[in-house]
Amino acid sequence: MPIHHIVLLKFKDDAPPSDVERYVAELAHLPRLDPDIDGWVSGPGVTPPFHNGDFDFGMACTLPDESSMERYMAHPAHRRLAPFLAPILERQIAFDFVVDETPAPAGTPPLEAPSVDGLRIERARAVIEASGKQVGQVKQRPNPYWAEGFVLAHREVGDSVDLVVSSSTRVGAGDPFEPVS
Repeated sequence: MPIHHIVLLKFKDDAPPSDVERYVAELAHLPRLDPDIDGWVSGPGVTPPFHNGDFDFGMACTLPDESSMERYMAHPAHRRLAPFLAPILERQIAFDFVVDETPAPAGTPPLEAPSVDGLRIERARAVIEASGKQVGQVKQRPNPYWAEGFVLAHREVGDSVDLVVSSSTRVGAGDPFEPVS
């Protein structure tokens, strides 16, 4: 089964931009040099971030199976990147997972996502106001997964919509509309 390989990088604050650019340029050669790599994507993180990860750059690719993953890790094109990365790297995280290619059962309806959950607060306000409703109470709630300023939950109360918005990375418990103790 295919393996999806993801790597996130945080560069040192004092890393010279020219060294970061050189690493990124060298990294771009990897999919051309290793024939097992499929679906290569890479790029800088978005600003401001949508989640709480503090990374500067990410890459992902798909490899056909475990043996190709082993070849990829030992491939000279992969190993040659270390000298370019080591001086500029603060930390990295990598994660590999088996791609689930099982289709959803026939007739299974997709889940409907709430209209404003997961949006930045500014965008959620615009969506709510465009629907003819008003934004009601806005409560801040710590959340370990979302960057600050994203709608975690909402509820309609008459002609208004109350919102719960992420405020930090401390984990709260219970009803999102109740205060964190």
